[in-house]
Amino acid sequence: MRAALVLAVFLLAPAPAQAQAQAPAPARAQAKAQDAESRRQAAKSLKDAAASAFEGGQYDLALDRLAQAYRIFPSPNLLYNIGRVQAARGRPLEAVTAFEQFLADAKEVPEAARADARAQIQELDKSLGRLVIASELAGVRVALDGQAVGLTPVERPLRTAPGEHTLAADKSGYRPLALRVAVRAGETTRVRVDPKPIRLTPADEPPTTPSHAAALPAGTETAPTQGPAAATPADAPLYQRWWFWGLIGAAIAGVVTTVAVASSGDSLPDSKLGVVRPQF
Repeated sequence: MRAALVLAVFLLAPAPAQAQAQAPAPARAQAKAQDAESRRQAAKSLKDAAASAFEGGQYDLALDRLAQAYRIFPSPNLLYNIGRVQAARGRPLEAVTAFEQFLADAKEVPEAARADARAQIQELDKSLGRLVIASELAGVRVALDGQAVGLTPVERPLRTAPGEHTLAADKSGYRPLALRVAVRAGETTRVRVDPKPIRLTPADEPPTTPSHAAALPAGTETAPTQGPAAATPADAPLYQRWWFWGLIGAAIAGVVTTVAVASSGDSLPDSKLGVVRPQF
């Protein structure tokens, strides 16, 4: 196990020949170089502490020290040791991720280290499953166990730990989709994510205003529609009651009739048949 972590001692060591070949730098560049060297030494101390913890079976402590070292001095070479620690912790997915990042980022490393990382990935893959995601739609957002995967089409199969997982998919204008997917070690599981479009029902559609209705300013109150015979409240004043004005109209009509008769009683026009007088 010690050999797995001792490799980083060489990977973090400076290159003396290259340093000697460089010409003296200006003050600002020199200060920057000194800061980088200080951080490299701090990372090396943390890496040594991680190696001791790893030998004692304290894998969580070893991972914590390596993570600190990477934050201080993000050398991709530290990713190799992180991969070895994650594998020892029984976290094959995280170990593969670290090894692959190491192979992608570490350019100037011994070929033996690269070959070992590839061998580790091949062995760890046996305990992982793969998930192939397909969809008829492009641009569907996909998440696996709450972690964003990307947009469809998803080009590469996803490595995942065996067991049940939650696959979520959503797209604007479509109903969100959530699926439970079972993955087995060493096998590839294929799943489709095809959200259904959202269609408005009559109940969902907003009410429409008739074309002949005039728009009123905001806050304007409209009077209630009056029927042919709107009811009068029982406690309304006397002059607001319909029968009151009916009586008044009838009385006025009677007075007018009486006055007309009285004023014309003696002035009826003559006719050839004589004066015609009313009979009572």
